[in-house]
This record gives sequence, structure tokens and C-alpha cells, in this order.
Amino acid sequence: MQGVRVRRCERRDLPQVLAIEQASFTDPYPRAMFEWLLFRMGGGFFVACRGEVVVGYAVCAVTLRRKGHLVSIAASPGARRSGVGSLLMRSVVSYLEDKGVSEVVLEVRMSNQAAIAFYQKLSFAESGRKPQYYSDGEDAVVMRRRIGLGSSSGVLL
Repeated sequence: MQGVRVRRCERRDLPQVLAIEQASFTDPYPRAMFEWLLFRMGGGFFVACRGEVVVGYAVCAVTLRRKGHLVSIAASPGARRSGVGSLLMRSVVSYLEDKGVSEVVLEVRMSNQAAIAFYQKLSFAESGRKPQYYSDGEDAVVMRRRIGLGSSSGVLL
């Protein structure tokens, strides 16, 4: 990951974040959603950059029940399988730990075996399903991971 650094997302990053989103998902979030996420979860919205080029992003939130929720994470096609995702997840976990969160939850398409394997490598475990979660009717796999004191959060990332 030489030359890649993670920082908080800024409004000027949104066009590059949106391009990564569109290249990564069959049902991408629209720009308005990213603007809302930046406004609402600015502290938990990270970009991975190589120089001025955004090569990945991650957005997380703290829910009302004090759980962490990974809203979205993606790397640009040229940066996949290079450690960008793991680097972003370290920032997410650190941010959530600082907020006193003890668990991170996420949803992933049941058909996205590469993403499921990535999350499993980072100590996430399947905890359920959400039927017809996605707009095309596909189910989501719900995955969870304990973080914070007493967990191994810093070890596997």
C-alpha cells in the first residue's frame, strides 16, 4: 500500500467516489446519497488516496443502539486486491472504537462471494439474512464482528 493514505472524505472527492461506486455496484447510490452521507456521517466517511486520486472509500455510522454499521466500501477496479479495502477497514474500526462501539454490522449481496470472503478474512461472521434486501430482490447476508476492548480488532486487520 505504498503511497496510499486514508483521510476523511471532502466534498471535492465526491465525483471520484461516485465513479468508484458506479464501477463497483449494479445498483449504485446516487450522488445525492453520498452528499447526504458526507453531511450526516462526515467523520465516518473515509477515502483512500494515491496522491490526489481517490482509489477507495468507506462509510460507516453509529446506530441508535450504539452499534457500528458499515454503510458502503469499495475500491476502484485498478486498486482491488491491493490492500486498499483492509486499509479502509482499519480506519473504520478505529473510528468506531473511538466512538465506544463494540460491534460492526454490514450487509452484503448473497452472490458477492469475493466480498464475503474479504469480510471473513477480517473476522466478520455471518449472523443472518435479509430477504429481498436489494432493489433487484436479492437477499443480503448480514455479517458482524466484535471490536474494541477484549476483541482482536487490531490483530487481523
